Amino acid sequence: METKTDKNQQYRTESGLTPLQEQAAILLASGETITAIAEKLEINRSTLYEWQDILTFKCFYNKQCEIIRERIKAGLFGIQDDAFKAIKDILTGDNPAIKLKAAIWLIERASATGIGETDPHSALKEMVHPSGNFSFWNSYHEKEYLKLLEKFHLQDDDENRAVAPSISDIARGSNQ
Repeated sequence: METKTDKNQQYRTESGLTPLQEQAAILLASGETITAIAEKLEINRSTLYEWQDILTFKCFYNKQCEIIRERIKAGLFGIQDDAFKAIKDILTGDNPAIKLKAAIWLIERASATGIGETDPHSALKEMVHPSGNFSFWNSYHEKEYLKLLEKFHLQDDDENRAVAPSISDIARGSNQ
């Protein structure tokens, strides 16, 4: 579902981003440089840096990184036995310098940092209520959350709503 913003009449997707912003995030996640993306999309590099500060852009970028990581994992399943054998051969080889480099590489990969939040709704809830304890979610939090949804051009999604009932639910008396 696409929505139109009144401000600049650019179409926005369900992610809250314009198609151009989504394309930039996909290219960034695939390893393209800021300069190459700016040239390819015919936008300023400074625009890309600004977009990287937008919460919905970060979440979409993180989602693309997650998709790429899953594709890589799926591709490795067919060659995992060969990869493990090659690493084992290196680690049990005669060259101590190569053994050390291989061991360090393996440890670094095993402890690689995780990917950030991919769901902008969850990220916005965390911004409104940083404790993460949604049992204390109230009408103030709901109001702030709805403002942020509008700011980031996102639709209200009951599936992603915090545990507490919404203001409109309370007004309708449907919070039983």
